Amino acid sequence: MTAAHNDPINRLAEQGFLGFSAWMALWISIAYGLLILIRKLGRTHSNTAIWIVIALTAAFAGRFAEQLFGSPTPDGTLVFWVIVGGLAAHHMKPGEQSSNVPASVTVSPNRKYSAYASILIISLGSIVLAWDRGANYLIANQIASFQHRENAIPFEGAIRRLEQASKIAPDVPRYWNDLAIIEHGRSDSSQDAQVIAEARSQAYEYDLKGYEANPLEVNSIYTLAFSAWEAGNSGRPELKQEALRLYERMTEIIPSDELAKERLQTVRDVLEH
Repeated sequence: MTAAHNDPINRLAEQGFLGFSAWMALWISIAYGLLILIRKLGRTHSNTAIWIVIALTAAFAGRFAEQLFGSPTPDGTLVFWVIVGGLAAHHMKPGEQSSNVPASVTVSPNRKYSAYASILIISLGSIVLAWDRGANYLIANQIASFQHRENAIPFEGAIRRLEQASKIAPDVPRYWNDLAIIEHGRSDSSQDAQVIAEARSQAYEYDLKGYEANPLEVNSIYTLAFSAWEAGNSGRPELKQEALRLYERMTEIIPSDELAKERLQTVRDVLEH
């Protein structure tokens, strides 16, 4: 993750003072809109619309609080704008329509049910996206949290947990890279050439999945190049050329990266001799 786990700070860092001011202005306008609705409907205790306003207020308050500790995600942004649409729609009153529009319009049952179905689809879609991109990330992070605890677990258990986390959140390179680190550890602790070859080959496959999840992340390129070179020296010689290609790509992406240049030259020297 390259974003701060605080949306206001993240916007201030990436978009500057003007971007931060625009973000705050959006939230102030939302708070003002909610205040207007609450003042209009607060005295009418029998009006069911007040409960919708309460739900909107709770949703926006939860969203704002969540962004103080999390980073923006596409699903969260979608849900946010769906709620904004609900707030804007609630501000629309039949009495505010143009006089050219008939006072009463008969809506056919088909149109009415189509509208209800559309709202239901959008709501369910938002819930599914929020769960897929939000809750699943939390679950995967919890599964992989054993790495930061004092109690050690067996090798097989660590592999099983990280593989489970990577299935839940396959687009997070960290879980794949952590699996590769375990395989590199298994290789370093063994004297059996076959075990070393299998472990390094498996480490390359894990790092490859991490690279495919985010091919532009520098750390993913570095780790894949290292795993490719290690596996290339242990039974998969074709991966040496892959390591060379990856280091060449690093020097193209970041021409000033001295470490990439140094490793590229080292790989070239070994391959030439």
